[in-house]
Amino acid sequence: MDMDIFYQAFEARFRGSRDEIKGRQGVYLPLVEYVAPSDAHPVLDIGFGRGEWLELLRDRGIPAIGIDINARFVGVATAAGFNVQEQDAVRFLGEEPEGKYSLISAFHVVEHVNFDVLVDMLESILRALKPGGAVLLETPNPMNVQVGINNFYLDPTHVRPLPSLLLSFAAEYLGFERVAVVKVNGGASGTDLYEAPDYAVVAFKAPAESAGECVALIETAIQARAKEAAPALARDALQLIQGAVGAEHESKAARLKMLELRGERDVFREKVNQQALLLLADQSRISALESALDKLQDTIRREIEVEHAVLAEEQHVQTQLREEINRVNGQLAAVYASTSWQVTRPLRLAGRAATALAAPRQTSKKAAKAGLRRLVRGVQAQVWLRPCLNAAANRFPVLWGSLLTSVRGAMSDASPPMRKDAPLELGEDARRFKALLIEQLARKNANVNSGWRQK
Repeated sequence: MDMDIFYQAFEARFRGSRDEIKGRQGVYLPLVEYVAPSDAHPVLDIGFGRGEWLELLRDRGIPAIGIDINARFVGVATAAGFNVQEQDAVRFLGEEPEGKYSLISAFHVVEHVNFDVLVDMLESILRALKPGGAVLLETPNPMNVQVGINNFYLDPTHVRPLPSLLLSFAAEYLGFERVAVVKVNGGASGTDLYEAPDYAVVAFKAPAESAGECVALIETAIQARAKEAAPALARDALQLIQGAVGAEHESKAARLKMLELRGERDVFREKVNQQALLLLADQSRISALESALDKLQDTIRREIEVEHAVLAEEQHVQTQLREEINRVNGQLAAVYASTSWQVTRPLRLAGRAATALAAPRQTSKKAAKAGLRRLVRGVQAQVWLRPCLNAAANRFPVLWGSLLTSVRGAMSDASPPMRKDAPLELGEDARRFKALLIEQLARKNANVNSGWRQK
């Protein structure tokens, strides 16, 4: 957005008509007469804007120069035949010769710059004024209620409001000999809340012998204009009062509404607090449940760990048992595969048969004798066992004798026990078995003795 065009439209909307502005600025004409401008010492208007002050001076034949940083204003004023330039005030004054101007004016300019720039501008103005010359600075009055709370902030290029005490003190501090403050553009002077919307600082460079008379003439002109504007000001004051009363009523209504809203807020807050308490109770129960759940999980975890440990121990024991079983099975396999086991197999079979014969409650003697006979015949049929039996008899004579005794006793028909000194009487089957065994043992011994001789 082009701010020059925007500000030109802004001034046209809110500044007021040209004739109205020229009427307001006419109260400063006594100051112009006092400084007596000439071609050698013209008037300089800083920030001339729409050019009302330049037009007022030209109508009276007073030479004047205008400067502004807004290119649109400069173009319009140039087309209207005014002597104007597009310049920054501080830079322009710094390049001007000392004592050139009789009067330097700035209408509604100082509130647009920072205070340090304002100080530089006042110093440059003091240097550029001729002895006895004056500076005129008009600006919004922050003591005015409407200006202080609203109108000043309407202009987006305003930097800060300047109280009259501050601006007048700055001029005095920087070296101006006489400084006066006049309230302009309506309203009453003094300390009333409804002061004039604008004020002007009029500061004179030494010598300033008749400056007081000049200021008095300005104030007279201001009072005359104020009388002319009194009805309008009264209407403005009435409107302001009515607006204040309306605002008070609105304020009371707003306060009542606020109290009502506060009551509703308190009720809602109480409900919120109750819900918060319920929520806290729920959270407490949830926390208790979570704690119980954590404890249960810990218990289950510990039980699982114990079960895992027990399972691991059982697996370890099972592994050891399997290893022991494998070892025993290996040993048994070795025993079963050994020659001793195979050699003693007939002895084990005979022992089982004798045990069976010696247990009358488990089987009858007749059945036992029949089994024993079958066993003997089976042994006799196994020719290859004969050497083994002979070797077993020679190697285990005690065991062999016990086996023969058990077999003979089981195959005997006598039921009462025999005395040790009684002669042994064998049955027919036993005698045949004995003869057979003796024959087999004789053969075995003959074979063994023959083998030894050959070796």
